[in-house]
Amino acid sequence: QGRSDDASFQSAGIPTSGYAAGADARKTAAQATKWGGTANASYDSCYHSACDTTNNISATVLDRSADG
Repeated sequence: QGRSDDASFQSAGIPTSGYAAGADARKTAAQATKWGGTANASYDSCYHSACDTTNNISATVLDRSADG
């Protein structure tokens, strides 16, 4: 089962992936050094925030996620 973003689709009988994008996970200091960002910050800091829009979608991550 997915998170709240999936709920309306699930209620309508539409299958969802339940794929986690990192809203609950925290970036380590080593990861922040390697890839940028802030240590101990959520991987997906836009989750349920004003910046949580289609402009925040990474085409690379979406493609890799679709590949399984």
